[in-house]
Amino acid sequence: MISIILGKRSYLSMELKKRIKNSYLINHKQLHLLKNLRKFNLIINSFYPTSQLDKISSYEKFFQKSILNLSSILDNLPQKKINKIIYSSSASIYNSLNDNIYLDKKNRLLYANTKIAAESLIKNYCSKYKIKFSIARIFNMYGVNDKFSIINKLINSYKRNKKIFINNNGNSIRDFINVEDVAKVYIKLLKEKKNRIFDLGLGHGIQI
Repeated sequence: MISIILGKRSYLSMELKKRIKNSYLINHKQLHLLKNLRKFNLIINSFYPTSQLDKISSYEKFFQKSILNLSSILDNLPQKKINKIIYSSSASIYNSLNDNIYLDKKNRLLYANTKIAAESLIKNYCSKYKIKFSIARIFNMYGVNDKFSIINKLINSYKRNKKIFINNNGNSIRDFINVEDVAKVYIKLLKEKKNRIFDLGLGHGIQI
């Protein structure tokens, strides 16, 4: 069966394209092409890029590239032709409930809350049209073409012989997973016939 990967700029999308047979990368403007297909799986990686989170200058553009974009995608899908939807969420959603009244300088809390809303959209849509779905809450992903993770920053600082400064006084513990391993899990998800939401990481934390 054909697998459509939505989100051309994502390095996860590029890895999935390499590993999933009979798969195709498309962007939001190419959704009309799906009407010509008989049956397909859909992997949605389209969202506001995390590498630009600390540079948000327009809230309108932020929500346009996150929730509104996803809403538009769902509204324009040929529901009866979808076999399964896999949605790439984020483990950042666990920080969405936060009573901290101070400024969210890196916009991480804002991002986490929109991811929760996105998950709700996927669940609502798939339940309404009786479509199988998987929502993967991916932990700190890194790998080829990665330009955002702390691992990428550490590698670059080593190559350039420059210091790197981190927050949290070295108390940060994170679960890392390589993009290649994420792609391997997605291949298995395409074969599953049940709905589920789950964490996707290695299962243990590393202190930075």
